[in-house]
Amino acid sequence: MQKNTSRMILDTLFIPVVILVLSALNTMIALFSTNDNDIGLYYLEHGFIISVIIYFISVIFYILYGWKIRRWFIINNKDQGDNALTHLFKFFLPLFGIILVYTIIIYSTIFRDNYILIAISTNLLQFLQIAIMSSLIGIFTYQKIEKHLGLLIHKEILLPDERKIGLGSLVRQSQYSINKLWKNSMIVVAIMLVVSNFLVFIVFPSIPSDTVLANLSFTYPNFFYTYKAELGFRQEFFVSTSIPSQLIVDWKLTQSLMCLALFVIFILLFYLPRKDKKVTLEETPSDFEDFSTEKSMDDIAFNILSPDIHSKEYSPPSTLPKTTKNRTEKFIKRIMVSDIIPVMNLACLNLALASFIIIILLNLGIPIASQIEINYDILYVQLSQLYWAGFNEEITYRFLLFGLPLFVLNGIFYGIIKLSQILFKRNQHDHSNPSRFTKYILEKKPKNPLFYLTGRWKKLGAIDFLFLLFSSYSFGYAHYQLGYPYWQEGKIFQAAVAGLIFGYAFYKYGLHAAIFLHVVNDFVIGMLLTPNLGLILNGEILVLLITALGALYMIYVFLIPLSALFNFINNKLGRTKHLSKNNITRETG
Repeated sequence: MQKNTSRMILDTLFIPVVILVLSALNTMIALFSTNDNDIGLYYLEHGFIISVIIYFISVIFYILYGWKIRRWFIINNKDQGDNALTHLFKFFLPLFGIILVYTIIIYSTIFRDNYILIAISTNLLQFLQIAIMSSLIGIFTYQKIEKHLGLLIHKEILLPDERKIGLGSLVRQSQYSINKLWKNSMIVVAIMLVVSNFLVFIVFPSIPSDTVLANLSFTYPNFFYTYKAELGFRQEFFVSTSIPSQLIVDWKLTQSLMCLALFVIFILLFYLPRKDKKVTLEETPSDFEDFSTEKSMDDIAFNILSPDIHSKEYSPPSTLPKTTKNRTEKFIKRIMVSDIIPVMNLACLNLALASFIIIILLNLGIPIASQIEINYDILYVQLSQLYWAGFNEEITYRFLLFGLPLFVLNGIFYGIIKLSQILFKRNQHDHSNPSRFTKYILEKKPKNPLFYLTGRWKKLGAIDFLFLLFSSYSFGYAHYQLGYPYWQEGKIFQAAVAGLIFGYAFYKYGLHAAIFLHVVNDFVIGMLLTPNLGLILNGEILVLLITALGALYMIYVFLIPLSALFNFINNKLGRTKHLSKNNITRETG
């Protein structure tokens, strides 16, 4: 009882004091980083960066606070049910009520004209929300944190009993449900994109328009210098050449062909098996399957009512071989073992990361794009150009600058190794005592270089990663070079990060996956501007849905290197060497 009282007193003082200090600190930064002419606006170079750092630190701090609360309850054998959550809400809910009343008073009285009081109210609500959400994350992800920080700080791992009814079993069930819901969400988004693409294929030929032919162009690296008297020698690293108009019969027909190509790529993603997981269609579990070995009611009733009938003359329904298959179930199974879900993960991550980078760059005062007048007469043509960019740019930056150089280098290495092995085997009688170099050559199994042309090779080596960085930076720089003055300096970094994601898709899932990823990205953005005539799915819905899912996946991706970092630190400190059953305790109650 004394421990509970001391813990309540500590939290009663600790929670509101920290929230008040953070709010006051952020308010002071807002005041000191404003100018006299425009009260309330931050100096972009200082105030925004410091505020982001404070928000980030507060999120990490309260996640660790939620972890420590859960650990305290487990140590004191009080983690049964949801005591950790109850304890947390006892302090946050009253505090939320106090801050809410304060905010209502400020905004509904004469104090609403006082900038300082308004800023304090805003910051109090913001940091209270951060504290609640982050603490809940710390409680619900306790086991993940404990396996790293618990081992690092306390030299032991203290795990709860997941079999108990309450928070332990809730977390376990939530993880299963979230994983299942996430995969289903990726399937739904993929189907939405395919249906939208199909609607574009149907609608575009009937669009009344007298616009010009689609000015489709092909971008390729340029290795030649040009000389001008006023500029001297000059080289443009990338050149964009328009495709001859006689090759484009009609821009609507071109758009239809690209829609069909995108659909074919989706079929490839659907049918090609995943290489990162050794799972087959038959091994995939289904929610509709019955894994029990008990007899069904038909079997029991048959044995009781018809004991004299021979089993060869009649069999109960459950023993008959299944002649019909659930096509929906088979379709879902096929998607689960295909590349569609991981590629859709990358598509969501790309849009969310692009939005995050754009917000950061704009608040830092780094321009990304200049404002231009929108020509609504050619918006459909521009959508076709966005489609084409996915095909053109992936061939240029992923195939020509990433896959092809690796194919040449590894092809030369592959030929040297194979030729050396043939020569060594022919002269094997002269090498009765082979050297280390000879053994290395004979035992070496070089990778098939053809995979560098199609993608989907096994491991990303150091040289592969260098070419990935080079192609990604080239992708970003070409946007700035060829798109200036519309694209500004900030586009280089944003497009380079997108190039890393597209390059990873090329390496992991193939060139067709990179093209699909790029076209989906441009298609979703293009649908924001293109009038859909009431037939195509609203672009805003797609952007919001994909960006929201991508934000969640971005957090998951961020935790992967963080987990690897803690594992590395624990290994270096020797924590894992001495880890035994005595160091891993589990609450038994």
